[in-house]
Amino acid sequence: MNEHVAAAIEGIRRNNSASASELLERAVRLLRQIDRGELGAAGRALCRAQPCMASIWNAVAAALDSPAELERFAERATRRNAAIARFARDALLAERANGAAALHLVAYSSSGVVLATIETLSREREIVVSCSEARPVLEGRAFAERLAGAGVRIEFYTDAALGTALKRATAVVIGADAIAPDWFVNKAGTCAIAAAACDAGVPVYVLAGRDKWVHDTVARLMEFREGEGTEIWEAPPPRVRVRNPYFESIPSRVVSGFVSDVGLLSPDMMREAGEIAPLQKIKDRLVLLLGSKA
Repeated sequence: MNEHVAAAIEGIRRNNSASASELLERAVRLLRQIDRGELGAAGRALCRAQPCMASIWNAVAAALDSPAELERFAERATRRNAAIARFARDALLAERANGAAALHLVAYSSSGVVLATIETLSREREIVVSCSEARPVLEGRAFAERLAGAGVRIEFYTDAALGTALKRATAVVIGADAIAPDWFVNKAGTCAIAAAACDAGVPVYVLAGRDKWVHDTVARLMEFREGEGTEIWEAPPPRVRVRNPYFESIPSRVVSGFVSDVGLLSPDMMREAGEIAPLQKIKDRLVLLLGSKA
C-alpha cells in the first residue's frame, strides 16, 4: 500500500467529527484511485479505520466486485438523501398532534441525512429542532448553526438535558452508522434518548439509506471505537480511567420505523431485509476480506 493511500486512510481513521456521509465520500474518492492489486490490503485497512461504519464497509465490498459496481453504489448513496427526505416527510407529518402546523423534532449528534431532511421539510413547514452539543467533540454546534442558517428555530441543550425536550416533541429523528437485523449503531448516548422517547410515547425514526444495511454476520465483525480520554478530561487524577466510547448499539425495539431510500420500514421488516440476496453477496466478500467471528 503506497504512502498516499495509507495517509488518506489514516485521515479517515482520525476524523471524529465528520458525518458518515462525509466520510463515505472521502472513502469512495480514495477507492477510485487504488490500484486493483492493492485493493485487498487497502480495503481491509479502510474497514478497520472506521470499524462500525457500514457505508464504508459496503463501499469496499462494491470496489472488490468491480469499478462499475463501486460507481453504482456511489450513485445510489448520492441520491439517497432526497428519497429519504420524501419518505420522512410523510411519516413525520402523519405524527403531528391535532394537525398542528409546526413540527417539533428532537435530534441527536450530527447526521447528514437528518440535516438534509430537516432542511427539506423547513421549506414547507415551521420546524423547531431540539438538539444538543454532542460531546466530546461538539459536532452538535455545527449541526445547529447549519439549521439556524436555513431558518429553522433551534433549542440547544447539553446532552444530558436533551431528554427534557421530549414532552413537546413530535418525534425523534436520528441517523445511523450501521443497521443490523435487530439493532443499529449510532453515537454513544443515542440509546438513552431513544429509550426515553419510547417510554414517553414519542416516535423514534432512524433515517439511513441502504448503504448502512449489513448482514448479521458482518455486524458481528464490527468494533466500537473509543476515543482518547483527554477529549473529556485532560489531566484526571490517579486511579481515574476516563472512558470515551464514540459509538454504541441500540436495539431496534425502541424504534418506530427506519426511513430508508426505499421507504418506511418497521423493525420486523428490517429483520427480513437483512437476509436479502445483495447483502448475502456483500457478506461473503467482507468475511473473505476480514475473516469471521462466527
